[in-house]
Amino acid sequence: MFELAVDEFVSQKIQPDLSELSVPEMLHKAKNLIVADEEAFSEITRIYKYAKDLEKQIEAQRKAANAPEQSRINERNDKAKKLVEPLKQIQDLCKKRLTDYQLMLEKQKEEQQQRLLADSSQEELPVELPIPTLRGSGAIVYYEYERCFEVEELHKVPNEYWIVDEEKIRRHVALGYESIPGVKIFTKKITKVRSR
Repeated sequence: MFELAVDEFVSQKIQPDLSELSVPEMLHKAKNLIVADEEAFSEITRIYKYAKDLEKQIEAQRKAANAPEQSRINERNDKAKKLVEPLKQIQDLCKKRLTDYQLMLEKQKEEQQQRLLADSSQEELPVELPIPTLRGSGAIVYYEYERCFEVEELHKVPNEYWIVDEEKIRRHVALGYESIPGVKIFTKKITKVRSR
């Protein structure tokens, strides 16, 4: 249904004052039109307005065509989220319990290691006891080592690891900040086109 409507728009002719051009012909004209006088300026603004209006019509038809399906998708997503949310809570609780148990075993191992060290002679060093992989009826608990970091002295961190918060800078510039150390603030002229 939507595809047919788009095809109709694309194949339809432009208003008579635009020389009955098709959309591909109009694209060619917009690419090749040299705006050097009022007449060409008027022509390019008419082409722009028509293209903008056509885009709005197509977008409105797309939204109307997608609305029923989008509504069903949103309903399915909401229902799935309600079903999955408690399952995620269960998983998080189980992971916490498993982690606590694993830590308890590690503490017991450490205590056993200390006892062995105290009981052994100075010449014999006890062998470190590994913590076994725990296998339950529905899951396996094991250790995985992940390299992590935390910044201790911010002023020593090399510049290559810093990220500029561009959004924050844009907000401050919009609020009228005249200067930010290390940032060049300037005014740039941008051409905007608005259809009437």
